[in-house]
Amino acid sequence: MCTTVGALPGALPALIGYAAASAGLDAKALALFLIMFIWQFPHFYAIAWMYREDYARGGIRMLPVIEPDGESTARRIVVCSVLLIPISLVPRVLGMAGSTYAAAAIAAGLALLYFGVRLGRERSLARARHVLLASVLYLPAVLALMVLDHRSL
Repeated sequence: MCTTVGALPGALPALIGYAAASAGLDAKALALFLIMFIWQFPHFYAIAWMYREDYARGGIRMLPVIEPDGESTARRIVVCSVLLIPISLVPRVLGMAGSTYAAAAIAAGLALLYFGVRLGRERSLARARHVLLASVLYLPAVLALMVLDHRSL
């Protein structure tokens, strides 16, 4: 639950920045918010898997602590990685970015999904680190490509 609750304020800077730049909120702002919101789940579940013993010692009931086999954690990483692919295409549909962005967003999403599936098959520290690294590369790549492939409206 803490991951979901934390993902809400984690995605708010996208809304705040959009509102400041455009003097309002619309579907484009929601698209940015959703990318940021869904991205956080693979990212933070990977961290939680990597540091599950530390969380347990601290009494913090993260998902990998209460379900130590990691199956639910890996499943949620995969589901959110799958969801991130169509959600990341919404900016293309809304005219915020072009085809180059769309192709890159699909490729980045598939890469994140690949590492999530690998973690699902072999729940290990190394596989969780790969998901974390993929997530750390995913977000700036997608956002930078959105800026670079921005289309005038």
